[in-house]
Amino acid sequence: MRHRLLVRAVSLLAGLMSLTVIYLPSIALAQGVMEPKASSSSDLGLMGSWDGWGGVFLDRSSGSYKDTYGRRPGWIHYKRTGPHTFEGTWGEPGRTGTLQLRMGEDRKVYVNWKVDAGSTVGPINSGSDVWTPAKPPTDFQSAPTNYDGTLYFPRPGVGGQPGKTSKD
Repeated sequence: MRHRLLVRAVSLLAGLMSLTVIYLPSIALAQGVMEPKASSSSDLGLMGSWDGWGGVFLDRSSGSYKDTYGRRPGWIHYKRTGPHTFEGTWGEPGRTGTLQLRMGEDRKVYVNWKVDAGSTVGPINSGSDVWTPAKPPTDFQSAPTNYDGTLYFPRPGVGGQPGKTSKD
């Protein structure tokens, strides 16, 4: 009996530790408690919150933005293409596109974006924007959320959807 209790306690503790490793860094970044870690000395890093597109939150290779044509946040997926450059895709229901990101020496992100021709919401156009570092949020409510209040953690290709939520 004691052995079973010990095994259950150890497995429960291991499960809690894995959740801590996955979610607490993202929550701490969203709250401004933790600074993003650069992956190399030449990497200025895109992780964190940015002012632009209604509010942008980026993780290591994905993120979300709030300024959409609908109620749900949009998703962003990107990969590094150079020391300070990145390429990727962005989207929301009915509207998708591509983007190029460049981290400037001034700690601003210079964004060139283009809407895909097959998009059914909004105009088919392109443009450029500049994202500036967001002030650290004063509370947890500033983290990107879905319309139902759950935290938004985009993950590419899960269940045929571009992003999933923290309820998954």
